[in-house]
Amino acid sequence: MNCFKHLLLLVAGFFVIESAFAQPDKWGLPSSPNGTLIAALLDAVNDSDASAHRTFIESHFTSEFQNAMPMENHLEQFQRMHEDLTGGEVNGVDMRMTPDGSRTLMVVLVTPEDEYWNLSLDVQSADPPKIAGMNVEMSPDGPPPVERVIRTLMETINDSDPEAHRTFIETYYSPAFKNDFPMEEHLQQFQQLHKDLAGANPLSVEAMSQGGTDETISMLMETESGSRFKLEFDLQTTTTPPRLISLSVQSE
Repeated sequence: MNCFKHLLLLVAGFFVIESAFAQPDKWGLPSSPNGTLIAALLDAVNDSDASAHRTFIESHFTSEFQNAMPMENHLEQFQRMHEDLTGGEVNGVDMRMTPDGSRTLMVVLVTPEDEYWNLSLDVQSADPPKIAGMNVEMSPDGPPPVERVIRTLMETINDSDPEAHRTFIETYYSPAFKNDFPMEEHLQQFQQLHKDLAGANPLSVEAMSQGGTDETISMLMETESGSRFKLEFDLQTTTTPPRLISLSVQSE
């Protein structure tokens, strides 16, 4: 699996904390409770048999969500998902937490037709977790903006060319962050990141929201030599594209 794709599969907040080093399943998802739930959903969606859809609904939907509409309507939604999403691959997973402890899993799927679909699951904390709400829609813009920034950052770190580093800084740093240091110091940091992390694989990624405007991304990286580093950066998500307002790395 391409390391950048593997990275996107792990962008999942507490999703990864539950089982940071769990063996991925056929969907590339960790065998954590949330990963198992998403995998079971995708298995059901890829099955054309309505009885498989009914079994998933009865086993994995909360009673409140099951009763929110007739079973026929749930089955119709699954049939549409089967038609739209069958054969798709997981491109990214994210989790949003609210102050009351509820969580929403955001799954990005790419179909064989190269269409991006966003699958949103409201998850009730339970053992095992259950789905309390579900929505699916096509994304006309490809991967979500935060994932594009993460992918581009990792590609830039792997690139030894200072001009690639400069381009990333000028494109994805907030004006305030750019002005915190001379460009030379930003470029020196990227050279050090390249030296330490080029070719490294992401072991886990946490995406934590800060009041709905910023996100903190924390990535545990392992190099080919077995060294581990924690790469952390804050993203200003109210801009297009999201912009970095801090960036740091430390050995673990």
